[in-house]
Amino acid sequence: MKRSLTLLLLTLGTAHAGDLEDVQAALKQARTQVARGQAEVTVLFPPRATPTRAAAQLPALTVRPALLAKNFSVTRTGTERVAGRDAARFPLTPKVGDAARWTLWVDLTWNLPLAFEERGADGTLARRAALTRVQ
Repeated sequence: MKRSLTLLLLTLGTAHAGDLEDVQAALKQARTQVARGQAEVTVLFPPRATPTRAAAQLPALTVRPALLAKNFSVTRTGTERVAGRDAARFPLTPKVGDAARWTLWVDLTWNLPLAFEERGADGTLARRAALTRVQ
C-alpha cells in the first residue's frame, strides 16, 4: 500500500511538472512566433472608457520561467476550441496569497498561445485576450 501511494505521488508530480514545462515551452516559442488573425482584447482593470478593442494578434505575455514555476501551480484541464482550433487549457493557480489567477489556452499543433485571461483573487475578470479567427 505504501509503495502504491509513493508511485501515485511520483506520477502526479511528474504530470504536473510536464504541464508547467508545456506552458513554458509555448511561452518561449511565443517570443519569436505569433498566431495572427483577428483577436479581441478586453482590459477591465484599470477601468477604461472602451474596455474591448480589436487586434491582429494577442498582446505579448512577458513571463520569467523561474518565477512562473516558483509562484504558480500549472495543470492541464482539457481541450477547448479557440478560433476554430483545438487548444489545451492551462489554469495557473497562485501558490500563495491573494494573487491573480491566470488561464492560458495553447494551440495543440502550433504550440502557441491562442487566448489568456487574468482574474483577481475574488474571481473578477481583469483582462482577457483571445483570437477569434486565425490566418
